[in-house]
Amino acid sequence: MISACQYTEEPDRSEDQLLAEVYSRQLYYSDMASMIYDGVTPEDSTLIVNAYVERWVREQLLMQKAEENIPKDLNLNKLVNDYRESLILNNYERLLIESQLDSTVTSQQLTEFYEANKDQYHLEKPIAHILFLQIKDDRPNLDHALNWWNDPDPENLKRLNRYAKRYAEKAMLADSTWIPLEDVVHMLPPGVMSESSATPGKEIRFKDQDVNYLLKIRDIRSTLEIAPLAYIRDQATRAILHRRQIDLINRVKEQLYELEIRKNNVKVYTR
Repeated sequence: MISACQYTEEPDRSEDQLLAEVYSRQLYYSDMASMIYDGVTPEDSTLIVNAYVERWVREQLLMQKAEENIPKDLNLNKLVNDYRESLILNNYERLLIESQLDSTVTSQQLTEFYEANKDQYHLEKPIAHILFLQIKDDRPNLDHALNWWNDPDPENLKRLNRYAKRYAEKAMLADSTWIPLEDVVHMLPPGVMSESSATPGKEIRFKDQDVNYLLKIRDIRSTLEIAPLAYIRDQATRAILHRRQIDLINRVKEQLYELEIRKNNVKVYTR
């Protein structure tokens, strides 16, 4: 086993160029040589070195002043050790999560989570459930797209989505699209609609020069109402996965505890 106090031989600085000194700290050219890559002109190299030295000097002066003001009761060794342990634990937990966490969240799991926790998801601003299409007049087979728009059943929405991906300037055609109402207003030319004039069931067809704007507002949820699952789906998914991460780490802790207790590697001395 290698001791933590193993002696590390100081590098040979006999042929190295000393660039700056601040109290007992020294900066050598080899400390920053990796910043000088092939193809850099001598002029640029000098600029890089000078800029680095200036920055290094200021940082070391600040470090010197910080060390002079370390409280006498500050246990630096403990802080360093605590930080080291935290890094090691965080790295191991990350490896556990990457290798063992089930990251699949089904629709049923989302629904169950939502029903159990929906009171936590009150809206901070009004949102709208919409269909939206922005498309130019000269797009091919536009009449077909408008017919599908007029009758947006699931099959027509699929057709319209495929069409929009090729020809639309902008489209929101997912049957579960909820967005802030203020964003809906800004999707239309100024003055076409305001938040106060937006109501469930409202339809707008507006033409600005050669661009068609088509909007259907299917529903609106007001401030402080509970957000629909479709609107918080990503947030709910993250919450489910975060809970799984905590459960996984706690489960591994308990498994390790039980295992090492049986191996007699754990001894607890209570008062």
